[in-house]
Amino acid sequence: MDPAAPDSGRQTVEISVIGAICAAAIAGQLSNAQFAPFISEIASDLGRTTPVIGQAATVYLIAAAVAGLVVGPLADRYGHRRALVVGLSLSALSAIGGGLAPSFAVLLITRLVGGLGLAATLGVVFAMVSSRYRGPIRLRALSIVSGALSLTMVAGVPALTGMSTWIAWRGAWIVVGLLAVGAIGGLLAFSPPDPPAEGDRITPGEILRSYLPLLHSRPMLALFGASVSRGVLFTSALTYLGAYFVDELGLSVQEFGLVAAGGGAAFALGSFVAGQLGRVDMRPLFALSTTLAGVWFACAYGFGFAPLATAGLIALAYFFVGVSVVTMLDLLATTTPGGQATTLVINESIFSVGAALGAATGGLLIGLGGYGALALGLPVAALTASLLIWRPGLAAPALAGSDRA
Repeated sequence: MDPAAPDSGRQTVEISVIGAICAAAIAGQLSNAQFAPFISEIASDLGRTTPVIGQAATVYLIAAAVAGLVVGPLADRYGHRRALVVGLSLSALSAIGGGLAPSFAVLLITRLVGGLGLAATLGVVFAMVSSRYRGPIRLRALSIVSGALSLTMVAGVPALTGMSTWIAWRGAWIVVGLLAVGAIGGLLAFSPPDPPAEGDRITPGEILRSYLPLLHSRPMLALFGASVSRGVLFTSALTYLGAYFVDELGLSVQEFGLVAAGGGAAFALGSFVAGQLGRVDMRPLFALSTTLAGVWFACAYGFGFAPLATAGLIALAYFFVGVSVVTMLDLLATTTPGGQATTLVINESIFSVGAALGAATGGLLIGLGGYGALALGLPVAALTASLLIWRPGLAAPALAGSDRA
């Protein structure tokens, strides 16, 4: 529970504030999602293979994981809005610089910068929500922001792939950077300013000590372990999805944009459903939704169905991803003994570690055994995440201090 948050019975979700937060989340997620739809085009443009280009995602995610170690405590001390403005600025620089990159080496550098921006974006967004609301209102607000992220797939990715017909992937990336600049303006105009920072300048020792309550909490360690496995699952499934539809199923980049839109709509529906379940135990819901997401992704990659049937399987997977994301966020917010930004940003970093492993492992599996080998690995990651949360000795105390009741 966040003692600073007002009583949930008197809370409402303010449209202007949550709208600005949603815009920031969408811009940050679009900076993350801009890579996968164009991976084949980027490989052709820069003269590299698809698995090699895929490692730019690995660099991006490793940078996010490392930067997240310091971003969370800094955001809790100096303000969530300040941290988010910095994160979006780095994301804008990365997207515009990547669109102008003349070589793979330069692309890697811009993705590294983008990873630093990612560390100060999505986790901080959810920390802003978790610090402002609590109880069922917090869950509802988290589901609104999570659902809003689906706009990157419903509208953002199709728009980018559509405009790439005229301005190529480079122009589409520059547009992403400009949208991040616009989100900064929205935050400054509509979100409440941060309170003045208390105390002296934060020291490295204080940053390290802020993690001690998390490291001493068995439920939190279980949640963080599940985040690693989720990162492996979701990123290995999603990084190569565009290449699978284009290279194996014969769709154009623009047609894949429609597949992504359908997945985004399903993700939004899953997020909405999860947001209505304020008094349900989130642990079994997380385990079930994560396992089913892994199963449907595996079926999509493993059975070689026609494009329309495969797109349907992807939509099913995305629905359960939406449920999984909201339930994990709620478990983190209600279980943590530490600061919200420290917890949620380090969780994003831990997720990024798993995501980096997923991007690398996915490329390795495809190189060794094609997409069928990738399909075999996805349920393993899903079951690992589910069992970590479900295991009674680690996860049962998670609701003891919950503010959801």
